Amino acid sequence: MLLSTNTGDFPLPFLYPSTDTPHSCCILLASKRFHINGKWHTLIDYDRFFELLKEDREFGPEEYVGESTPEWATWGNGGFNPLDERFYRKGKGPKAAVADGEGGCG
Repeated sequence: MLLSTNTGDFPLPFLYPSTDTPHSCCILLASKRFHINGKWHTLIDYDRFFELLKEDREFGPEEYVGESTPEWATWGNGGFNPLDERFYRKGKGPKAAVADGEGGCG
């Protein structure tokens, strides 16, 4: 089954794909409670988290949720920060473009 960006189409009733990082072959499944005003909020406000710890009371993750997840990091948008520079390991440079009709499996 293909996963949809529409949070209503995911087969688990309580978890939805919110971000993906194809270079790591990972997806982040998040509760719909972190889909706020049409945007995913998967970042943690660590300053707020540690403030809550000092309050010596029970608290939930909604109380230290960070700002919205950047659009480039949301499901289906590639997972790469466009401001980052790609690093290639020694001997591993960018692959040469293949002209139409050359090589490949097709």
